[in-house]
Amino acid sequence: MSRNVKALIDSHAFLWALEGNPRLGPEARGVLDGGGNELYLSLVSIWELAIKASAGKLDLPQPASRYLEREAAARDVTLLPLRVAYVQQMELLPFYHRDPFDRMLVAQALVEDLVLLTVDRQLARYGVRVIW
Repeated sequence: MSRNVKALIDSHAFLWALEGNPRLGPEARGVLDGGGNELYLSLVSIWELAIKASAGKLDLPQPASRYLEREAAARDVTLLPLRVAYVQQMELLPFYHRDPFDRMLVAQALVEDLVLLTVDRQLARYGVRVIW
């Protein structure tokens, strides 16, 4: 990517970046590795991953929320909080996608004018720019 990008990293993309997993798309990797990009991780993603870890569906150091917060800070990734404006935007979204975590990421990306780093290309139907 030649210009600076403001990007919201979804749960899978963040985990795969931490692991060095080859499933991370080349464009997404370029955004994550490129200097000068503004990177964000939603607290909603931390919440989703912490739920999966506490349910035994995901192997993360415990407590997962602290681990993810530390890893985000170490990579200069800003945590994006949950705000009423995002909930209001989410209420307006058609139900192309039923996953509440993904719908909130779309709402956050739309309100904050962020591209979304996600493997789920279906989210582009909402008018958010998806990079993978």
